[in-house]
Amino acid sequence: MLILRLAIALLASAASLAAGPRSTCGFKFTQPQGWTRTSEQTDANNCYVRLVPAAWAQTRRTSDVMLPKYPVELRLTRTDRAVVARDLGLHRVGDARAAGSDTPPTLRDDDWLVCGKVCTPAERVAGRTWKGVLGEAVVWVGFSDPTIGGHTSGVEYRALLMPTRDSRLTLTGRCSAVDCERTFRSIIQSVDFVRR
Repeated sequence: MLILRLAIALLASAASLAAGPRSTCGFKFTQPQGWTRTSEQTDANNCYVRLVPAAWAQTRRTSDVMLPKYPVELRLTRTDRAVVARDLGLHRVGDARAAGSDTPPTLRDDDWLVCGKVCTPAERVAGRTWKGVLGEAVVWVGFSDPTIGGHTSGVEYRALLMPTRDSRLTLTGRCSAVDCERTFRSIIQSVDFVRR
């Protein structure tokens, strides 16, 4: 009887672990229920995790605007952090001021901006093993029907996470065309860097 109880306890423990965060590329996070994920190690410096909600292919086919194949993408990279931030459209306010950009006077030099069509303040965020910034960028989005021409505006959430123990690594995240404010924030807040 004791062996049966132990076996049941072990199975229950294994089942709860399978439903929790999974490690990928040196980090783990909690995947939204009903989403699928792909992982891809492109080279020694970059590893991507892409997430897709259920019925995403159908949503893309019927949308009036062009939607990305993967609405959520996380990338762990060893590329220089300043380059990664710039490519993501994230800039320190002090750097933007030094370059002559007009920035709100209420922001400190060590605050961050996220830039798309315009620059807006980014929010500082932190997890157990990292610190970073998260922001909402207004971006151009094309129409699915090429006969319409032109574009409209959309929103893309962007995150830059810096592990507290390894300054060589940076995790970036992008989210567009889904409930990013809630879903993406939840994904980002659940990130935990792990040793490989």
